[in-house]
Amino acid sequence: MPKNPYKYWTRRQLYDLLLIQAMEFKISPNDLFNAVHDRSWNPMLDFNGCNCIQDEYHPFLPCFLHDYEWVVGKGSNEVDLKFKDNLIKAGFSKFRAWKYYLAVRLGWLAYYKWIK
Repeated sequence: MPKNPYKYWTRRQLYDLLLIQAMEFKISPNDLFNAVHDRSWNPMLDFNGCNCIQDEYHPFLPCFLHDYEWVVGKGSNEVDLKFKDNLIKAGFSKFRAWKYYLAVRLGWLAYYKWIK
């Protein structure tokens, strides 16, 4: 069964909580608004948090924005680099952010590249 921790939330609830992080981390609220309200995906069902690791917060904005880009088909190395930068803005060390970046790149090369 898929992991859907936000299944019973509304887009508004999700947006309000993530907006607090966007303001704190100085991540564009425009990116957040577009990601939450884009009808190309259902963030309450399609967003499942960070894969293979525990999210720093629930929901966690850098992982949310990264999932959005990949689910709606905009995923790329550029998106993965933006994910790394957002992790740094959220307080991760550069080393830890690079580890996460390398993990998502390896995930792309080892798995997602072949199924997408």
